[in-house]
Formats: sequence, structure tokens, C-alpha cells
Amino acid sequence: MLVFLFTDIEGSTKKWEKFKDRMADALKRHDIILKEYIKEYDGEIVKHTGDGIFAVFKKGNPLECVINIQKKFFKENWESVEGLRIRIAMHAGFAEKRGDDYYGTDVNKTARILQAGWGGQILITEEVIKNFNLPENTQVMDLGIHKLKDLSGFQKIYQLIHPDIPLKKFPPLNSLSRYPNNLPIQSTPFVGRKKEISEIIKILKEPECRVLTITGSGGVGKTRIAVQAGAEMFEDFPDGVFLVPLELLNTKELIAGKIADSIGFNFYSRDEPAIQIINYLREKNMLLIMDNFEHIIEGADIVSRILKNTENVKFLITSREILKIQGEWSYELKGLEYPGEEAKFKEYDGVKLFVNGARRAKPDFSPSDDDKLWIIRICQMVQGLPLAIEIASAWVKALSCREIAEEIQKNIDFLATSLKDIPERHRSLRAVFDYSWELLKENEKRALKYLSVFKGGFTRESAKKVANVDLNLLLSLIEKSLIKKENLRYNMLNLTLRYAEKKLKQNLDEYKNIKHKYVDYYTNFIEEKKIYMKTQEQKEKFDKPLTEEIENIRDAWEYAVENRLLDKIKKFIEPLHFFYSEKTRYQEGKLIFEMAETKLRDLQGKDGLLLYSKILARLGTFYLSMGFYKEAKERLERSLKVFKKFNSKKEIVVVYRKLGLTFLSLGDYKRSEEFFKKALKIAKELNDKYEISGLKNNIGLIYW
Repeated sequence: MLVFLFTDIEGSTKKWEKFKDRMADALKRHDIILKEYIKEYDGEIVKHTGDGIFAVFKKGNPLECVINIQKKFFKENWESVEGLRIRIAMHAGFAEKRGDDYYGTDVNKTARILQAGWGGQILITEEVIKNFNLPENTQVMDLGIHKLKDLSGFQKIYQLIHPDIPLKKFPPLNSLSRYPNNLPIQSTPFVGRKKEISEIIKILKEPECRVLTITGSGGVGKTRIAVQAGAEMFEDFPDGVFLVPLELLNTKELIAGKIADSIGFNFYSRDEPAIQIINYLREKNMLLIMDNFEHIIEGADIVSRILKNTENVKFLITSREILKIQGEWSYELKGLEYPGEEAKFKEYDGVKLFVNGARRAKPDFSPSDDDKLWIIRICQMVQGLPLAIEIASAWVKALSCREIAEEIQKNIDFLATSLKDIPERHRSLRAVFDYSWELLKENEKRALKYLSVFKGGFTRESAKKVANVDLNLLLSLIEKSLIKKENLRYNMLNLTLRYAEKKLKQNLDEYKNIKHKYVDYYTNFIEEKKIYMKTQEQKEKFDKPLTEEIENIRDAWEYAVENRLLDKIKKFIEPLHFFYSEKTRYQEGKLIFEMAETKLRDLQGKDGLLLYSKILARLGTFYLSMGFYKEAKERLERSLKVFKKFNSKKEIVVVYRKLGLTFLSLGDYKRSEEFFKKALKIAKELNDKYEISGLKNNIGLIYW
């Protein structure tokens, strides 16, 4: 195990601008001090990093070293540059030595920890504490767990304190955990793209740039680079950096709800959702990363409206095409750089990505000279597309680099001759999918197909119950970069999902069987959560799980309606209506119940008429909540006739109350009171305390 040490000077850029000549002298003294102490304690300076150093310790006691370095810097006279403080970060781990430099996750982590610190501070990790004795009189302060800029995970960080180091108290660490954000932890390290990240950040920092759209083909890494750029810029947006995933939406009316979910905003009135979002964002200084906008490009007007009505909200968009709105800047993202025929092997991001992926699949992977030639060839064939490279690299566990390249080559030839209408840049990506599919075991193919029914991610439980996929199979698919895990949920890349779903639909009986299991699961899921509606545990045991699964629940509802699974639809109606009403997501509720009204209007018989009328009544309540009183009254009155015919007292109470609210909103207090009192009488017969309390409140409102 090695110990990695990073240092830099706090505020060095401003000091160079102000004291150009004097800073040169100060930096020379700075370098002498570091060199002297690191050498004394058996460390090795690997390289200078601007106004700091990267050093490695294979022996000695680096804790004593850094304490003495800080003591020396505080004693030194830096008046010529109005003071000089350095920050220090130290972490222990493993790295690969290439030439005179060291590479690896632990090296990168140390550099990221340094970025969170302040001048005069020494930051260390638990790995360092465990492996070295603390010097005399030295203390360790626990600074908590922090999300670092590289999004690699949460890191526990400590501060080293010594009585001879005068500064002991510092502001909170400058990590992502200090600012509001929902940026997801990444399961793989971010490789390369330094130039692109720098360019994107530079554009976004332009005062005139309020919206920047990153364009590029599928699999080129638009989402990953947008998220990383957001992580690098959190200091510029004190109200937060938030990822708004749009890929599962199928209509522009759902965008406002998705923004609300992502930033933690709850709608609070019957006003249009977009207006409520705008009012909330009006005073915010925030970056919204709108991901996969090409699916609902017609919804770009919500971005325009937010831009026109706010001053400090900026958008970073990922899409296969620009939004074509006023003030939009664009940035085209291409594949990772990869070598030409005669280029050197290690200098290109595409190659680095392949090697990193190969080492995750096979930790002892060390490319031979022959492997290097074939890795270059693979990068060339897939045109540097990150997704293609990652999937290809995962197969080094089973195949040589030459075999991987040869399999991809076969598929590229096939696509070139059979699917001429596919853009050139997609052919190699398609080849990787086909190649990967053919090399999967039969149980892995089946698992990937069955998991494609999930439209909003899945849990271990749902994967097992719907697709009969156990943990071992999940891990196998993760290792092959076909699914990813985020906290307790699993997700499939959208391109992978579409590919697997197409495979599943080739056998319609198999597709229907899995889809019915999917609907059954979410019917049972929503039934289990339903009991917590209108209880003190509602927020934790009803609202939260439904919010996490709402994409799947909505998809299951739509399939049940399309296929007239009436017993399933019946169980969805009440909790779905309650969820959308409680969350004041009236627009979304209206859309799904309108769809059901259209598809099921020809139902007959007692059960069919009652089911359809329940849908009509709920649709009427959404119209009422949105201020469409004519439409609300018409739906409610139609449903009431059926409920009276079959003496469905519980539903009659609901409709009477909603009609009372309709007339109340129209100012007809007399008719409103009549409906409330009729409803109250029946509610008392049913001993429905929830309705009784609500109706008494409504009647009190009339008198008020």
C-alpha cells in the first residue's frame, strides 16, 4: 500500500495576478520546503501540479512529514505576497506506476479530497489513520462523510490537528455535500474528456449563456459529461445542481412534474405546474441538467418560459438535436479520442477507457504489445464511442482483444450490407450490442430481455418476482456493463433497454407473459402501499415508494388499460388518484385518466359500468382541481347516475363532495351546501371518518 500526498497553494491565481515577480520567489521557497521535508521522511515527489506537488510514500511516517510541513509554512515569512497557505490531502491505497508517474482511483481520490480543503488544513482518510501512528500531541477531527467532485462515492474525511499549527477551525469542506444536488454516484471512474469539460464549463460561465445543449449520437457519453460538468461547477450555483432525467417521459406535459421531483419541489395549488415551478425558481441561482431531451423536443417551451421569468437559472441540456429556442448555445460531443494507425498507445482517452473497463472485468489485465494493437483497432471501429468501448472491454474476461475485434468486425460488415439506412456512426454501436448479445449465456439473454419491461428502474425484489432474475444474474449483467446500480435500485441504459425489449417482442407470447407478471407485481405493490393512505405513515410508506416507482406504475396502468385487465385497473384507480391529488400533479393525473376514459368507454354490464364511472369521477376531480368546471361537472354527473343506479354509496359520497366543491368554486354556495350535506349523511351511515371530517370542513368553508 502506498500513501499519496497532494498539496496546493490557496488563492494562487489571484496572488500571481497581484504579485507576479514576488510570487516566483515565493514559489521557489515553497518548493524547497516541500522537497526538504518529503525527502527527510522518505517520500518521493512524483511531479509538480501547478502550484503544488504530488508525492508518494512507500515507507517512513508521512503524518509527521505533513505536520512539520504546515508548521514550517506558518513560521515562514510570506509578507511579500500577503501571506501564503497551503492545503494538504493524504490517502493510502494502490496505484499503477507507468514510467515516473502513478495512476489509479486512489490517486484521483486524493486529488479530489484536496479540492475540498482550505489553506492551512491537513485532510487525511481512514486508510492513513489505520496504517500509521499519530505523532505526539496530534489529534484527529472527524469531518464527516462527503460526496466528492468525481462522484465516485461518499468519502469519510478527517482533519489532522497539532498544537503547533495555529489554524484549527475552518469553514465546512468545499465538497458536493455542502450544496443541494441530486447528482448520482457513478459506478465507474470518469475517464478523459478534460478538454471537453473545460470547454463546457467555460461556455456556461459566460454571462450571456443561459442554456447550453450538448448534442451527439446515442452512446457518446452526453449524460456522463453533463453530470461531471455540473459537479465541477457546484460553487457557481449556491441553490444547487440538479439532474432532470427525461428519457422515460412520453409527453411534454410531464416535464414540469419531473423537474419538481428532481429539485424536491411539491406543487401547492391548482395553477399550471410550469407557473408554480417558475415562481419557485424566480429567485434561485441553480443549474438544471435536462437529460435526454430529444424524446420530447416539443416540450422545449418550458425551458424558454423559465429562462424568461428567472435571472440566475441556467440549463445544461443533453439531446441528439438542439432545442431551437432563443438564446440557446450548443456543443457537439464526439467520441473519445483514439489513436490513428501510427499513434502511441497510452495517450488517448478511448484507449484509457478500454483498459480501465478491462481491469474491472479482469483485475490482472495487462495488455501485451499485440493486445495494444487490437485495442487501437477496436477504438477505431467503434469511432471512440464510450458505450461501445465499455461493453467491448468487459469481454476480456472471456476473449482476447483480437477475438473481440474480430467479432465486432463481423457485425460491422453485416450492418453495412443489410441496414444501409442506419447512420454510419451507429453501425459500430449496433455491432457491439449484437456481438455482446451473441456472447451472453442463455440465462443472461433471458434476464436482459425480461428486465427490459421495467421503464423506471427496478429493485432486487422486483427483478426476482417479475423476471426471475437473482442477485448473481444481476451482478453478471453489471459486470458486463449492461445494467448499473444506483443506491438500492438498478437501471439499464436506455439503448440497452430498447435493444433487449426488441428481442423480447420477437416472441409475443413471452412478451405478454412477462408484461402480465409486471402488471401483477405493481398491482400488488400499490395494494400493499394503499393501506398507508390517509395515515400518519403516509409520507414514508405511501408517498415515497410510489414516487420511486411511479414510472413503472404508470406504465403498468397503461398496459392494463390497453389490454382491458379490468381486475387490475380497479385496484389501481383509488391509490393512483390519491397519489396524483396529494402531490398536486393534476396534469399528469388528468392525462392517464383521460387515456383510460377513451379506451374503456364501451364497457358494459354492472362491473364494467361501475369501473368506467370510477374513472370518470376521478377524471372529473382532476378537471375540477385544474379549474375546468364545465368538464368536471359533466364527468361527475355522468358517473353519479351509474353509482345511484347500483347504490354504490361510497362512490356517491365522493361525487357529491366533488360536485359541492365545483359549485363552491363557481360561487353557488346554496347548491354546494346541498351536495355537501347529502354526502355527509351517507358518510355517517358508512362511518367514513375521513369523508366526514372533510365534509364538515367543506361546510364550514361555505359559512366562512
